[in-house]
Amino acid sequence: MSPAAVRGLEPGCDTPEATIRLVRNSRLTGYLTTAVEYGRAVYRPIHERVSETLRTAPHTLLIEQILPGFDGTPDTGSVQVHAHLTQAFARLLEAAPQQPPHPYLRRHLIAHAEAGGVLDDAHIPASFLPFETHGRIRGALGLPVTAQAGTRRLAAWSRIEPFLADAPPAARADSLALAEHAGTGQPLPRPDTLPRPPSLGPRWNRLHLPNNILAGTQSGICQLVTFRSADQSTIVAAGHVDGSVTMWDARTGVPFGAPFSNLGPYARAMTVLSAGRRETAPLLVVGSDAGLWRCDPDTGHIWNMLDGRIRALTLFTSPHRGTLLAVATSQGVLTMDPYNGAIVSERPRTLDRRPATVHALETITLPDGQTLLAIGEDGSHIPLLDAHTLESAGQLPGMGMGTSALQAFTDRHGQPRLAIASRSGKGVRIFDPVTRRPQPHAPIRRSVASTAQFPDPVYGALLVLGSGVDGSITLVDPADGEQLYTLPAEHTKAIRGLAVLRVGREPLVVSGSMDGTIRLWDPARDDTHDNPRADQHADHVTLLPRQAGPPRLISGYDANTVIEISPTTGQTTSYPHDGPDLPGHHITALAAPENASRHRPTPLAVGYSDGSLRILTEEGDHHALQTPFDRTRRSHARTLLFLPTVPSQPPVLAAGFSNSCLVYYTLDDEYAPYRDTLHTDGTIRALAAAPAGESPLLAVATRTVRLLHPGQPAHARLPQRIGSPHSLAFITLPDAPAPFLATGGADGVIRLWNPTTPRREALPVLQGHRGKVTALTVLHHPAHFQPLLISASTDDTTIRAWDCQTGEEILRLITAAPVTSLAVLPPDTHGQDGQDGRPTIVFGSP
Repeated sequence: MSPAAVRGLEPGCDTPEATIRLVRNSRLTGYLTTAVEYGRAVYRPIHERVSETLRTAPHTLLIEQILPGFDGTPDTGSVQVHAHLTQAFARLLEAAPQQPPHPYLRRHLIAHAEAGGVLDDAHIPASFLPFETHGRIRGALGLPVTAQAGTRRLAAWSRIEPFLADAPPAARADSLALAEHAGTGQPLPRPDTLPRPPSLGPRWNRLHLPNNILAGTQSGICQLVTFRSADQSTIVAAGHVDGSVTMWDARTGVPFGAPFSNLGPYARAMTVLSAGRRETAPLLVVGSDAGLWRCDPDTGHIWNMLDGRIRALTLFTSPHRGTLLAVATSQGVLTMDPYNGAIVSERPRTLDRRPATVHALETITLPDGQTLLAIGEDGSHIPLLDAHTLESAGQLPGMGMGTSALQAFTDRHGQPRLAIASRSGKGVRIFDPVTRRPQPHAPIRRSVASTAQFPDPVYGALLVLGSGVDGSITLVDPADGEQLYTLPAEHTKAIRGLAVLRVGREPLVVSGSMDGTIRLWDPARDDTHDNPRADQHADHVTLLPRQAGPPRLISGYDANTVIEISPTTGQTTSYPHDGPDLPGHHITALAAPENASRHRPTPLAVGYSDGSLRILTEEGDHHALQTPFDRTRRSHARTLLFLPTVPSQPPVLAAGFSNSCLVYYTLDDEYAPYRDTLHTDGTIRALAAAPAGESPLLAVATRTVRLLHPGQPAHARLPQRIGSPHSLAFITLPDAPAPFLATGGADGVIRLWNPTTPRREALPVLQGHRGKVTALTVLHHPAHFQPLLISASTDDTTIRAWDCQTGEEILRLITAAPVTSLAVLPPDTHGQDGQDGRPTIVFGSP
């Protein structure tokens, strides 16, 4: 590698080895440390100051003479030098694409390309990216990333980069191949022989991969704040469910220092405190279930300020005491000096009633100089206190079902306003805190978990509303309630943190979700108000068998549309049925029998969010098995499963509802179902069945997993220590007398059980997923003598293949999308292309 670098700096040099010897014999040798990485010897400076000296004053460490083959002293700080080095290294990589790159290139090639202005697909070979450890290509391209003609491959890489974690190079290569064709829906060329066995080669890809992810973290996000570091970089700090606080550079997407940990669970309250007279980064004040903490991002020091559960924080200014901190605890509300921890005022909870849980604090400065402290809590009102004395100053009406967020702002006339948002009450109301009257505006009816204020260059100050349900973000004009921007629901869980930052000239919205991701948004560019993507949702996929030929691939999300997808091309057509008129509703479950019947059309079972359940046929008929629930008994089918039956018997559909009911529908020739209902101990999350003599064995996942035969009570259950599994599958292994039951847990662990002895795991646990395992299926591959278990997770966006007997992860694919459903197409699905005997994994995502 070193000779290539010398030639890159001086193309006319014909003795690079002599130059290298001269440099190594200089005084520089004493400032280098030697190590071995990936079987290669590497030399690096013993301290960053040595690196800085080499960049700015190399003559102090190198021999002051012209190097062999050089006409003069090269300019080591020029853009051209980095560009020449990048080009030389790229030629070196292209000459040996199958050889792992040198550790130096893995770590520094991207930095050279960025400094040389040549960070593009032409200078960064595709074979290099799976080994790259720089980890900030997305930041170098600029967030949010916009794919240009010369950076399409790098833009695809930037979408999967935050989720790569410890994925091996082979998995990264497969994931890059998939990401490069995301959203096209076009069939991809597939070589006759894969470059390395085993691998996951993409056929087509209809996934929508967002380009705005700043970071993927290991724990759900409860709160976000932003601040400027000592060098004026914009930093995003996130408080997590596990009690840690991570910090990220908003421009590069790399971590800013080490995270703060051991703060107690649920770092739900955060604010930024000025560092005072110090010329350093501001301080962070963090409230968790274990107490109140002051954290210094520069030094990593942590000071405990208060013990006990902290619910909310906000800062305000006192004319006599300067900056004060208002704190809501489980015992009441207090104000304190945030620098020395001295308590100024305290208002304990009244003991004559059950204390309400506080979810938000906000201060409002009135025109007469008075500062009010608004308390968002459970209940139908918002108490108002004098922030300086904590004496009662009245109250405002809330949304009736508790308040989740408060946002103070001034309107276009400079008058104070307070927005009150509710997650359970599904709405936002805006009040004048002076007159205590509501401001007239269009109804804002949506579940809101977080709020922020966005300075739009066109419309002025807007309210940013983070959904408490579907992960969407909307921006509304507080003057009239008009919805101006709708951002796509890229998050998969509630958005608990919202903030606004400036990295360039335009402001951006930054959001943090309980799914563990942090995303950046440019509202004007990311708006989907006039371009909905409902037809691209594929939360559910299933295979509809046919009498002759391969099964049909069925998917759907919108209640009015069920689509059929070509397994070969990925093109979609509408499934022939009379869709129900359910505006605003969506499909909650899909299922089809494993085998087609010669006696009747193959049924497709569809559950809807209004609680109804229908059977559709390819002849265009539909039959209602369950009518919609009324508003007093809201429920819907969470999971559907056709039980294994012999061809002469009518189909039996098992439906698990969110109201804890397990219902069996026996379908006769007229689709007049016979129902049998079993009440369970919780929402039914998953079902799986396996043949077991005259009656199949059914596994039902609620708060735990129960085993039963249809129509009978449960005869066994799995240990409660595994929690609530989100996915189930039966898998039959060679020489095993009966199938094993695989459970995918909320902790990311897959466990395998012998149904006859379900008190302990029968095989090694499968560990690797981060977050809940949302789908499981079984793959029979000709290259493996035993079936593989395929799993998927919404949180880490991966699909993994497992050897159940050894516990080994065989394959991994990073999709960069939350995968919610899995299916396996047989090898003969693709005609001549299927003659290779390779089945196809199909996965669906919102």
